[in-house]
Amino acid sequence: MEFSQRDFVFVCGGSIPITTPVALRWDRRNDEKAASCCKLLIDGEGDGIKHGDISNLIADMRPATFGLAGEDVYDERYRKALQLEPSNFSSSFCPYTSGTVDSITQILAPGLGNGASSVRAELYKLNAQPSGFFRAHVDTPRSPSHFGSLVVCLPVRHAGGNLQVRHNDKSMSFDWSTNSSANQPSIQWAAFYSDCEHEVLPVTSGHRLTLTYNLYSVAPDQDLSKPTDLELPLIQQMELVLNNPDFLPKGGYLGFYTTHAYPHSSDSFSISASLKGIDKVIWQGFQRLGCGVCMRPVLDVARQFGRQGNSEDARPRPVLGKYLKLTTVDGTFEDWNGMESVMFDDCYNSNLVEEGIGFEKVLWINRPTEEKHREAQIAYTAQQYGNEGSSAFIYSWCAIIIGVPPYSGEHGGRMRLEKTFEERTRDWDDPLCTVSFLPK
Repeated sequence: MEFSQRDFVFVCGGSIPITTPVALRWDRRNDEKAASCCKLLIDGEGDGIKHGDISNLIADMRPATFGLAGEDVYDERYRKALQLEPSNFSSSFCPYTSGTVDSITQILAPGLGNGASSVRAELYKLNAQPSGFFRAHVDTPRSPSHFGSLVVCLPVRHAGGNLQVRHNDKSMSFDWSTNSSANQPSIQWAAFYSDCEHEVLPVTSGHRLTLTYNLYSVAPDQDLSKPTDLELPLIQQMELVLNNPDFLPKGGYLGFYTTHAYPHSSDSFSISASLKGIDKVIWQGFQRLGCGVCMRPVLDVARQFGRQGNSEDARPRPVLGKYLKLTTVDGTFEDWNGMESVMFDDCYNSNLVEEGIGFEKVLWINRPTEEKHREAQIAYTAQQYGNEGSSAFIYSWCAIIIGVPPYSGEHGGRMRLEKTFEERTRDWDDPLCTVSFLPK
């Protein structure tokens, strides 16, 4: 089964022609200012403003902060922008009626079957950048179901301010400046996964005016129904492999390192509703084909213990933490026994638990993600630059473990597994005794 995980989409964007001006209203900071001064009509013609004075908006906005070490920090060397909270403004733009959320759902949150999860867009901030910027950063997850961000650029004249989004050595740039726009005025937008690094380049003139939304995955109310056909090429490859009687005829285990980072420290984390891109395809595809699936946190102990030698046997390898039981097909959460912290200093103190199988019996489909992405996943989000300070959730390097049932010629294929592993674990007095070595 061959595929390129770098070919899977991590960002999408588009434009929406303006048929009626976008109305923007906000609260006054100065009570002496007339209420009529706190309104803009944006149509994209000329400087973009049909009615109102954008300088009034700028005067009523506050400096934008960013998250660092669990706190909201203001530092113009890192981020130079202005902002308004949702409670202080309103906009006539709707990401649902404009079709934006539908496009995001199809591209960034596709599902298998009619019961696929839906996307909820929650207004987060109004930002203005007159000669501003935002250095490269990764967003802070707002909840276990927060999977991405949507940035909507209103058609106000400006130059510069390109949005650049990166993931797994791939990069996408969005130029929404007036010089790059089409003849017909339009609203520009981009959506991307929350673990993608992104930055806003300096605005050289005018005002870059954007609405930012947090994107949440909403689990379906009904059980996932089996699709009539599995047309994705990767799913077809999975089915061909599983239908081969020579492939793991007695059953076994496959491992897949997730290509995205996930905030999993909350007991309310719903895996199937939060997975992104190819990770979601792997999870749902193997589950549809009768395999058991579960997710485990993975620690890179090489940083903690150092390299003890040049041989493969002596070199420290990643370690699997406590296990996560199989979630049911409807996406409900069964049990989370994962570690509360995946920081390397905690390796000595964590009560690691090992399944009845060793990693030498797991056939790995892919390799771990690149070093830079791995570091971002393992660190607390509170220690990363982000859109807002938080210490409630952590990123970790995760792997999907697939339990492959035995091949049975009598039944014309493989029996469906109810669970990935047998429920037997082994506790050790010395947590280091549970270290297992992953093959490179």
